[in-house]
Amino acid sequence: MTVSHGPLLEMIHAQEPRPDDADNPLTRIGTAPFPKHIAAAFEQRFGLKGRESWGMTEVGIPCSHPLDEPLRPGSCGKVLSDWFEVRVVDPDTDEERKPGEVGEIVVRSKQPWMLMQGYFGRPDATVESWRNLWFHSGDSGYVDEEGWFYFVDRMKDRIRRRAENISSYDIEVAAQRFEGVLECAAVGVPSEFAGDHDVKLSLVTVPGARVQPEALIAFLAKALPHHMVPRYVEILETLPRTPTFKIQKSVLRQTGVTPQTWDRKAAGIVLRTLS
Repeated sequence: MTVSHGPLLEMIHAQEPRPDDADNPLTRIGTAPFPKHIAAAFEQRFGLKGRESWGMTEVGIPCSHPLDEPLRPGSCGKVLSDWFEVRVVDPDTDEERKPGEVGEIVVRSKQPWMLMQGYFGRPDATVESWRNLWFHSGDSGYVDEEGWFYFVDRMKDRIRRRAENISSYDIEVAAQRFEGVLECAAVGVPSEFAGDHDVKLSLVTVPGARVQPEALIAFLAKALPHHMVPRYVEILETLPRTPTFKIQKSVLRQTGVTPQTWDRKAAGIVLRTLS
């Protein structure tokens, strides 16, 4: 068994298939996430089983896919109930959400010394995270009727548009299927309405490729619900990243809309005419 993370698995899967792809000693791969758009094909191609989990440095790994269960694309598994309690709650009231309703994932342990005791030198952050005897992860997700958990997005990366909560991940997966898109990130930028967002998609193209925003939007209008289709598209040479290679969405949000950002509304494109 080995471990990986979603973007690395996508890079591996994007390589040209070889006849001996499944000729390897691996039987399991632990991953967070196991990208749902390639999960089944990845298992079949490489002759292994993916075990998706959810966790973070502060709490360890409270949820994981049971070894004896078949693939369930998009799910990060069930609670390791001998060790943890996990709930999905309303981020404003801490009241538990019903199955299928998106909220904040909160955790507490059943055994001593399982969770972090606090953020070093940051008592304010510790108090903010520990409320009502639960650690508030800052991740949004939901749990179904059978106890399977699903990660949706980081709360701070959530896009709220016209009273709809949007997963940036679903937009990014759809956009990466468009020819010429190498990588991308979706963020919310302020709309003309108070407390509301429009979607900005920042992307890097495959070397030598040229992506026309109009064609990309026409493609996404058929691949996504209309409330998720980006209003803005910007093409960059690189996406800003942390030292651990994570995309810095905060930088993309702060940059906002610039004179170089393509605007679907300004271009006069009406989504209902594209579907």
